[in-house]
Amino acid sequence: MTTKVSAFFDRCWEQVSYLHDRWQDEKEYEDWQDYIDSATKLVEKSGLEFIGLSKRPFKLTFQHGTRRHSIHIKASSASLLTEGGSQ
Repeated sequence: MTTKVSAFFDRCWEQVSYLHDRWQDEKEYEDWQDYIDSATKLVEKSGLEFIGLSKRPFKLTFQHGTRRHSIHIKASSASLLTEGGSQ
């Protein structure tokens, strides 16, 4: 895993966790597109490519080079997973 991806995770997992918690509280009232827009800005501001945001599981997927990574939020924990590809 690259330093850029690790730095992004370290810097942003709490913000992604916040989006998760807020969605759980407000999903009946708020537009999902607003969450996608927030996640897109967060990823692109870090120089990475936004791929998607899913509700179940709550997962932010982004790409750096040829590798996809995702931040999964489960209850009160976050994990970073890396998919195939070459560095």
